[in-house]
This record gives sequence, C-alpha cells and structure tokens, in this order.
Amino acid sequence: MHAEVTKAKLGVNSPHQMNTLLKLAIHEANRRNQSMQELASQIGISYVYLMALARGDRPTETMTRRVFDGFAAYLSISVAQAYLFSGALKPSDFLVQVSASMQLDALLIVQHLFCKS
Repeated sequence: MHAEVTKAKLGVNSPHQMNTLLKLAIHEANRRNQSMQELASQIGISYVYLMALARGDRPTETMTRRVFDGFAAYLSISVAQAYLFSGALKPSDFLVQVSASMQLDALLIVQHLFCKS
C-alpha cells in the first residue's frame, strides 16, 4: 500500500504553486493507491520530470503534446481540458474580439431581416 502523496511531501509549500492538472493527477493517483513513480510511468514521463512539474521547477505550459496526451488519458479527460487545467490555455483564448463596426454591421443585418416594413 502506498502512502498518500501530499503537497508537503512533494516540496510544494504554497497551494497556488501547483496547477490544477497536477493536483488532479496526484489526487487520482492517491485514489488509485498509486505511487508517483507509477503515475509518471502511466503518463509517459520520468519521475524526476513529474516532480519538477509538481514543484513548479518546470512549467506545465511548455509540456509537449505527448505529455498532455498522457495526462488526458490518465485522467480520462480531453486533451483540450488538460491544456486548460495546466494553464497553457485560458478560457479567454477561445473568445473572438469583435470590433464595434462588426457589431454595428451585425445589428443592421438583424434589423434588416426582422424589421422589414
């Protein structure tokens, strides 16, 4: 039986140092009663790299697609969710900035379509 992994055991002092993706993966490893070595193996990375990610020594935003794929498969989430949980993507990355002139054009089209006299 493996001891539960905590942030203190990983050398992470601040609750804000570890991002959501790592928290989810470590929580899942604890739930499965797996060691961090087993977690790293299942994700497809080295234990040393996993610990560097957990401590914030290596930024998760710069992980390769292969690593994001590994986290996604381990957590049974989409790769897009893995990118979001890591901080590599933000919800605002999916929004399109619309200029005032484009908004006015859209309003004029709607007015023309629905307000015919």
